[in-house]
Amino acid sequence: AFSDCNSALYTTENNLKYLKANGNPYYILIEATNKNLSTYTINSNTVHIGAYAFEECSRLSSITIPEVVTSIGSGAFSDCTSLTSITIPDSVTSIGSQAFYYCPALTRVDYTGTIDQWAQIEFGNSDSNPLNYAKNLYIDGELVTEAKITTATKISAYAFSGCTSLTSIEIGDSVTSIGSDAFYGCYKLVEVINKSTHKTIEKGSSSNGYVGYYALAVYNSDSGITESQLINDNGYIIYTEGNEKILVGYNRQGTELVLPAYITKINDCAFYKCTSLTSIEIGDSVTSIGVYAFYKCTSLTSIEIGDSVTSIGVYAFYDCDSLTSVEIGDSVTSIGRYTFYGCTSLTSVVIGDSVTSIGESAFSWCNSLTSITYNGTIAEWKAIVKFYDWYSDIPATQVICTDGEVDI
Repeated sequence: AFSDCNSALYTTENNLKYLKANGNPYYILIEATNKNLSTYTINSNTVHIGAYAFEECSRLSSITIPEVVTSIGSGAFSDCTSLTSITIPDSVTSIGSQAFYYCPALTRVDYTGTIDQWAQIEFGNSDSNPLNYAKNLYIDGELVTEAKITTATKISAYAFSGCTSLTSIEIGDSVTSIGSDAFYGCYKLVEVINKSTHKTIEKGSSSNGYVGYYALAVYNSDSGITESQLINDNGYIIYTEGNEKILVGYNRQGTELVLPAYITKINDCAFYKCTSLTSIEIGDSVTSIGVYAFYKCTSLTSIEIGDSVTSIGVYAFYDCDSLTSVEIGDSVTSIGRYTFYGCTSLTSVVIGDSVTSIGESAFSWCNSLTSITYNGTIAEWKAIVKFYDWYSDIPATQVICTDGEVDI
């Protein structure tokens, strides 16, 4: 980069050290020489912010990056624990690994370009993207909730990682590839309209990192799903397949819900981290509850599971730490691993007599669980396949059966 730059020199302005060369108007920001300031003014000719330039500037609260900066180096703002907002110009095309590592106070990212330009920024990893902490992306001062990609040829890896303000996205036919973990952590994304017919999707290191995991309301020529197969019923996103009506997402506005009577399945992640939800009734039409379906619904206090449900997926109610009681219908045959793990307020559970297996750690760390009732006999309870650590760290020591009590 600096071959034959014999007159390269350093300069310091406003507590910031730069590298430049005689006759070249552009600067490379090397480091903050005083890390105890809350604001910095970056030279307007800066084209690159170097690796770890603002590392551990723990008092830095907000910063605006000049309009000519094209790249931000690895770890550039790592451990800036007071940084609450940042403005990134549309000139930036790449942000290095760990650039925003451990910036827990970030709540807002402003971008001066378009959503198509943002989608094509090259991110080194999820901690390169300030949205990983900020969650909220603003363009032209407006919070991005619904996005349309119309001109971008790609959606880069980690492009929207952590962006929970995003609820729907339309991917235009200009897009030819979607990178690894492009939508990782976008758990409010309930509608994905994919009009691209020449795309590749890299699943990445995380099973929930790619488009359509949280929102299986994805329709395109590859999946064969059409717009006519989708229903938006008062905030419920329903996918219809034959006689099946599958709940794939919810707009997260309600607190006490009664599911529409026609729903037959609750899909994976349908209510993932729906922290406003306090109670829900799952009717007798529902036959299965998907994995992560109510994962970390931390305000959920009660739930009724209909008699037609036959399976409850892994992690379905993981860390629902306000949940106090659960009744599992008599048609349920399996309770997945970690289903109720960490439900620390759960005091009682009723298990139907059709259950044949209870998964690993299904009730572990339910450290208020004092009452377990089983709607079958002692012999039937003993016949249930119970996997490792299914009841670890719970106070209950016996199960109440129809013909007596039995030690766990």
